[in-house]
Amino acid sequence: MTSIEDLIRAPGLVVEIIDELDHDLDDAFEAQATAFAKRAEIEHPINKAPSTVAAAAVYVTGLLRDGRLTQQEIADVADVSTVAIRDCYPEIGAAEGFEMSRAAGTFPEPGDRSAPTHPEVSQSDD
Repeated sequence: MTSIEDLIRAPGLVVEIIDELDHDLDDAFEAQATAFAKRAEIEHPINKAPSTVAAAAVYVTGLLRDGRLTQQEIADVADVSTVAIRDCYPEIGAAEGFEMSRAAGTFPEPGDRSAPTHPEVSQSDD
């Protein structure tokens, strides 16, 4: 019998995207982005392609960490458009409990450690 875990694809794609990016991203970054993608497919389903969910999860994690990843570089390695990432990442942020809106003035600044995290995902202080 196929389990729900067998059907989700975005978390595995997160790992592929991170591996292709030209950045030194640590295991904690990968764990956080993977957790965001998994929850976006299981707990609060976002009606987007798995590659888009994965790319947006990497982007959100980058924003919360240090802001050095651009939508364009993630889009290039994930083979999705920047528009797809731009449309998806606020949904992931909202589902995780924070507003991802520069216009509203509530967008976390790059590296903002006060953004909510989940117990199974820790942020490193590197």
